[in-house]
Amino acid sequence: MVNLSDNSDFYFTIANNCSAEIKIKGSRFIGQVFPISSRDNAEEILALVRKEHYNATHNCFAYSLGLDGNTFRYSDDGEPSGTAGKPIFQAINSFDYKDILVIVTRYFGGTKLGVGPLARAYAESAKTALELTEKKIIYLTKTFKITCDYNFIAILKHTFENYSINLKEEYEEKVCFIIDVLESQADKFEKLIVEKTNDKVEILPFNR
Repeated sequence: MVNLSDNSDFYFTIANNCSAEIKIKGSRFIGQVFPISSRDNAEEILALVRKEHYNATHNCFAYSLGLDGNTFRYSDDGEPSGTAGKPIFQAINSFDYKDILVIVTRYFGGTKLGVGPLARAYAESAKTALELTEKKIIYLTKTFKITCDYNFIAILKHTFENYSINLKEEYEEKVCFIIDVLESQADKFEKLIVEKTNDKVEILPFNR
């Protein structure tokens, strides 16, 4: 079984889009959650949501990208400073999600909420939508291609058990394994394969 004790080897995102609506003092808050792959991807989705909700009072949002979470952006979209984008961003962080965009669209219902209640409304809307998502784990891996004779299959598969995140097997004149291992374990894995087979198999980095 692969050891996932090192938090730098993986992070969590979402597997699906979700939306949820809440109403507070006549205002509608529509929270929408999207998995994203880049800033451009986030901006494209934002543009589509703004077009869909062109007559909304506000389309506030936050997104976070990458393992370290250093790539992010949030916007109050005209709401009082700190009452929308930041609470949405804090909601994302409370779920420990990356590569995610949350948009909360508000249709004003005629009653002003005040700074504190407004921030809580945006946070609640974001969290309500986030709770509907399906969590997905993203592994940070390195891929190897291992080519060998048939007599090495058993020892290689035994070694794979403690390292393999994903494995593809091809059997022709020789056996070919395409294996993904965690980045933090890649050097150790490569050395172990050489040691276990007396350097009689070919192991090379592989780009999928």
